[in-house]
Amino acid sequence: MVGAAALSPYMEHTKAFWGIGRADAAQAIARLVAETDGIAVRPDHRREGIGRKIKLFCDSFAAEHHAAIMVSVTTNHESACLNDKTKHIVFERCDGLVIKYADAVNKPIVWLHALDGSIPEAAWAVTILGKTYGPAIIIGEQRPPRSKNTSQDNGAQWILAVDAFGSDTNA
Repeated sequence: MVGAAALSPYMEHTKAFWGIGRADAAQAIARLVAETDGIAVRPDHRREGIGRKIKLFCDSFAAEHHAAIMVSVTTNHESACLNDKTKHIVFERCDGLVIKYADAVNKPIVWLHALDGSIPEAAWAVTILGKTYGPAIIIGEQRPPRSKNTSQDNGAQWILAVDAFGSDTNA
C-alpha cells in the first residue's frame, strides 16, 4: 500500500445539532456532509499523483453515497495545494467552519467548528459534490471564531449553498 485516507460522515456538526435537540439538522448533516481526513502517501511515492487520485476517489465515493458537500482540514502547504488542485475551496488559515441548516419550518441554525490552533497552518477546505434532498445547507467561514451556538449568522462569510435545486458558490 502506498497511500490511504479516512472518509466518514462529518460528525462535529452532527453531534452539535443532536446536542441542542435538532435531530432534523443532525440527520441531514450526517447524510449530506462527508469528511476526508488524513490523506497519506508513502514518502517514496509522493509527487506521483497518488494523493490527488485518493482525494478524487473520496469525493466520488461520497457523492455516490449521496453526500452533497465534502469538508476536510488542510494541515500544511502541500495539502492546501492538493485541495486547490481538486477544486476544493481552501479557507484562510485558522478560520472556523460554519454550517447553517436552513429548513422552512424552524429558524435556521448556525454552528461554528473552529480549529483549535494546535496546527498553525491548518485551514478548512470544502467542495460541492451534489444536491441536497430537502433544506439548504450553507457553508461559510468565520474569523475570528466566536460563539459556538447561535441562531444568528454572527458575522459569518457565506461561501457556498446547496439545496435540492443545485448549488451556488457565491452564497
